[in-house]
Amino acid sequence: MKNTVPKYLRRRDSGHRRGVVVVLAIVVILICSGVMAQLGRRALLDRRQADENLLLIQTQELVQAGIRRAEVATNRDPTWTGETWELPAGQIHQTNAGEVVINVVEQRLTVVARYPVNHASPVQITRSISLAR
Repeated sequence: MKNTVPKYLRRRDSGHRRGVVVVLAIVVILICSGVMAQLGRRALLDRRQADENLLLIQTQELVQAGIRRAEVATNRDPTWTGETWELPAGQIHQTNAGEVVINVVEQRLTVVARYPVNHASPVQITRSISLAR
């Protein structure tokens, strides 16, 4: 059987296919862009979380150092009542400074560590323990 549709009425499939391919390519590009944006956002959030964890760990170490410092000082001088221990930038980290406030009142040691004190929102940890003599 011969094709009975006149040539001028036949649809050109190649133009239609090109349009579908362009639309599919745009959809694939949009999906890939969305996935890449999410991956970038996730990487940024992970980096921020890691930075915050590092500051928390450093502040915990400063509290422990303050406790050890107080124990040594009270063993040398039982009348020692405390100090403010300032750690300038460069001593712990190139740009971050720290501060440890140590108080001894009636055999009760309180240590407050803040790090980094030169930032808008430093991490602060407070520990209180009883000193055994």
